[in-house]
Amino acid sequence: MLDSIEFDRRGIPAVAICTDPFRSAARSMARVMGIPDYRVAFTAHPIGGLSGTEVAGRARALLPDILEIVTGEQANG
Repeated sequence: MLDSIEFDRRGIPAVAICTDPFRSAARSMARVMGIPDYRVAFTAHPIGGLSGTEVAGRARALLPDILEIVTGEQANG
């Protein structure tokens, strides 16, 4: 969270990616950093223990959300 917020503040597009159990913590961190509406991409928990193929599948599934956060536009399916 802190890294992505700092990159954004420096004009470098970034997206924080967190697993679902950390939604509340991510939102709290954004509020503390003065950006209560900071957008985060969330994925199912856990990630640890997944194969490379499974992680790649999660990343592909998050791509539309990530592109929308970075560009401000919805990605076309």
